Amino acid sequence: MKNIFHSLLCLLLCCIGVSWAQPDSLSCPTSRLLVIGVVNELEGKDWQDWRIGFGVRTLITQAFFNSGKVTILEEKPEIKAQITEINRRIYLFGKEDTTITKGIEEAKDFGADYIAYGKIIYFGRPQTDVSVGVLHSKTIETIIRIEVTLQNLHTGKSISSKGMGKAETQANAMLFSIREDNVLFDETTVGIATRQAVEDAVDKLIKRMDKIQ
Repeated sequence: MKNIFHSLLCLLLCCIGVSWAQPDSLSCPTSRLLVIGVVNELEGKDWQDWRIGFGVRTLITQAFFNSGKVTILEEKPEIKAQITEINRRIYLFGKEDTTITKGIEEAKDFGADYIAYGKIIYFGRPQTDVSVGVLHSKTIETIIRIEVTLQNLHTGKSISSKGMGKAETQANAMLFSIREDNVLFDETTVGIATRQAVEDAVDKLIKRMDKIQ
């Protein structure tokens, strides 16, 4: 299980320096979105480090950015530390309704039109044994379920969608790959499944954005 934690944690390193700058265009969306954090609903000890939430938050931000439907709010130096603290609180204490509410209120001061936040709601690793003649192999499937909520701060309306991601590996395969002493989150089963779950949830939200106008 420690490998799972390391795989998730290194997403933080992979995402450092990501730019959310939108291309110059008359058709560029003007609604600004801030992803305020990710709630951890899992009990496993390997999921208790808030930096995992920071990495998943980055995946959610990337998915909304790729949709082209919103502009990602610029996290200026003077508010970056505050946003990081909001993310930490939401990951560790987000099961308490007041934590999310406080984060939303703080986001309003940053100039966002929309806020979004995620929830890690399921993680499982079922194992399948397959035998063909004298050959026997074990396949481990990683399943992640993520819920993402999008709220219009002007209307107060919100919508939520759940997404699921799957990835498989052989029992004797590496859980993650290492290149030049860096653990590559995107090439691990946990990383692949998490990204799929996030993209699935955000894609469903984008198709329903008109519901919260």
